[in-house]
Formats: sequence, structure tokens, C-alpha cells
Amino acid sequence: MYAPKGIDESIESFCKKADVFKSFQVKVPEIYFRNDDLCHLIIEDFSDNLYQLNITQENSDIFIKSALDQLIRIQNIDCDTEIFDYFDLEKSIANKDLFIDFFCRGYLNLSDSSIPFDTINEGYNFILKRFYELPQCISHYDFETRNLIYLDSKETGVLDFQDAMIAPYALDLASIFKDLYMVWNKKQVDDWLDYYKKNTQNEEIKSIEDFKEDIEFCAMQRQIRILGKLSQVSITLNRDDRLNDFPVLINYLIDSMSRYKELKDFSKFLQIFK
Repeated sequence: MYAPKGIDESIESFCKKADVFKSFQVKVPEIYFRNDDLCHLIIEDFSDNLYQLNITQENSDIFIKSALDQLIRIQNIDCDTEIFDYFDLEKSIANKDLFIDFFCRGYLNLSDSSIPFDTINEGYNFILKRFYELPQCISHYDFETRNLIYLDSKETGVLDFQDAMIAPYALDLASIFKDLYMVWNKKQVDDWLDYYKKNTQNEEIKSIEDFKEDIEFCAMQRQIRILGKLSQVSITLNRDDRLNDFPVLINYLIDSMSRYKELKDFSKFLQIFK
């Protein structure tokens, strides 16, 4: 693993959080060698059974429940602010600015006169109001199939956790149930939500419908962030491979936003993509 100095995804952050995760029995790689001067780590090989490339409708129940077991352990970690930052309002606003700068201006090539700033700002504020009302816990921040590996032990190995922070509890659930690479049917999701509810120590979850809505609002915030981030990566690093994820992201957002009168105009704006 190589992590150059001067970026958030530092060796120090990875190692410090790896120790904390392991102390709560989260399955993260063992660190065999560390050299801060060279910015290198040698870590345990979790094999090539990456969720993104190996999960199917047939094995999804085993894979997802195994991943939820790890997520519940992550959410049980103490919210130590000396190790974990808060996913605060400043970070959320930066996500929105990224969406405007790189998705609207950069990817869609819209002029400022064509960007509905009021619609975006009002809609995003509506999402954030619900987002920050939710119970907080440790969040992996990118608990998606690109960062999970199914191990021979039947456990799920967790990667790329150096950005973990204190955030709404449903944020990581949103990354699983609103996946970029596989679309799950209602029956599957209901079963997995029930599995999570039965095994989590989070006693603030009420009805299943409220639970689903918590996930939906976290998913909308996350998907807006991802659209901005992937557009930035495409434009600044000339990496277009992740643009293939845009249709799924856009469809999720259009569908979710269309259910709320406060977000209908935002939903209509996103249909420009189509």
C-alpha cells in the first residue's frame, strides 16, 4: 500500500484506525511493515474475492449479512474525537460545492446561468436537515462493494477505512443498499434490514419505514457527494472509468427525490443527464 504524504488518506490515519478497528474485532488487514519516509505499508493479502466482482443474486444473502456483521462492529466503536473527525456541516457543504463545480460546471458543462443554484441549495439543505437529525456513530464512509472482500473464513474483510469518521448511522447502510453495481429487490433489502435490526445495538431505530427513510436521506447526500467526486477525478486525473457509475447514481437520485415535494425540482434538474 502506498499513501503519499500530504493527503488525508495517510499512513498514520490508516494504522491508527486499523488498531482501533481490530480492538473491536473488525476484520481489517494485519500490518506487517511500515515505512513513513517511503510512504509504504506491507499489509495482509485478503485475496481477490472482492465483493464488487464476485457478488451475485445467488450469493448476495451470505455476502451482505457477513458485511453487516462487520458494519455492526464498526458502529460499536467508541466515538473518540481524538481519532475520528465528525462528518460536520463544513464537510457536507464542501460535498455540495464539489457537485456544483465538477458535476454541473465540469461534467455537464453548464454555465452559471443554467445551474439552478436555489433549487440545489434548498434541496440539499432539506436533505441535510434530516441527515443531521440521525443518531451518530463511527462510519467507514465508503462501505461499498469495492472495499469489501469475502474471505475463506466466511468473514468479510474491510479495506480503505482510513477516512472513517463520526457520521449518521445510516450512511454506511446506504452504501450497501443503494449499491452502485448491483440493484437489490425490495424483498432482499427488507430481509437484510430485519437482520441488521435484530443484531445491532442501535435501539433508536423505530419502524421499518422510518428506517428506510433514514437510509434514503443518507443515500441522497452520499450520491451527490459521489457525483462531484467522480467528476473531479475524471476531469483532474483524466480517469473516466468511474463515469460508468453515473446512470445508476442519477437514477437513484431522481427516484428518491421525486418522492418529496421539497426535492421535486432538484429531481427534474437531474433529468438533464438523460
